[in-house]
Amino acid sequence: MLKQILQGYKSILSSVFKILFLLLLCTLTGAVFVLPLWYFASNLPETYTFFISAITAAVLIFLTVKKIKKTGIRPALFLFLKLLTIAGALALSVYLILSGKRFLTFAVILAALFIWGLISFVLKNGQSKQEESFSEE
Repeated sequence: MLKQILQGYKSILSSVFKILFLLLLCTLTGAVFVLPLWYFASNLPETYTFFISAITAAVLIFLTVKKIKKTGIRPALFLFLKLLTIAGALALSVYLILSGKRFLTFAVILAALFIWGLISFVLKNGQSKQEESFSEE
């Protein structure tokens, strides 16, 4: 009976120590990445902005090339158009809300949904029908 109680406490303490270790590991990892970036952003904001923008652009270019190689140019273009629609609608919505024209935001959202549907269903279906007609000839 004492052995079972000790095994129960051992498993509980083991779980607690694992959680504490993971918490310490996450804290140290976060500090290793965040503190240098915070220092860099505080002391050299222009250089920091350029550096982060360059890294973001490089990652986006890499992911775009990877997507094009994996699926081809047409699906990648459709994805880009969809992302551009979302980003444009969000940016315009934020601008309209901050400028006090909240009612126009509904029109922007409806237009974005219409454009999204156009890209997703009409243009893609038109593309696949064109490919079928070319393959039949």
